[in-house]
Amino acid sequence: MKRLILLASLVVGVLFIVACGGGGSDSDSDSAPATSAPAPTATAVPEPTTPPADTGPDPAQIAAGRSKYGTCSACHGLDARGVTGLGKDLIESEFMDGLSDTELVEFIKVGRDPGDPANTTGIGMPAKGGNPSLDDDDILAILAYIGSRE
Repeated sequence: MKRLILLASLVVGVLFIVACGGGGSDSDSDSAPATSAPAPTATAVPEPTTPPADTGPDPAQIAAGRSKYGTCSACHGLDARGVTGLGKDLIESEFMDGLSDTELVEFIKVGRDPGDPANTTGIGMPAKGGNPSLDDDDILAILAYIGSRE
């Protein structure tokens, strides 16, 4: 029994020495023992300061645009693909693709006279599609809805 206690004490002692770094080295070098650098301290990672990338219009804006699009559908069709002789296809439109949303809002707010040289249908587009209650946010929502149909 005394041998077992002695052996256990010896094992615990060796493990303690190894754990504390006092186990020596296998090298025959006479150099001074290496000192360890202090352990790095944890630092808080700052929150990003840049906003996340724009992922496009949100579903609520598209839904709002769908509900306001009725004004446009009389000439541009329920599917925004145009009505022959009245309004152009808004989905496959080079005109719309060539303008920013801000420029499109300004265009829709003013409309286009039938005599305008750029009017290719000969049919006028009334300001705000004939719905004076539309504001800029309503028009942007309509544009988001049209854009979601592509």
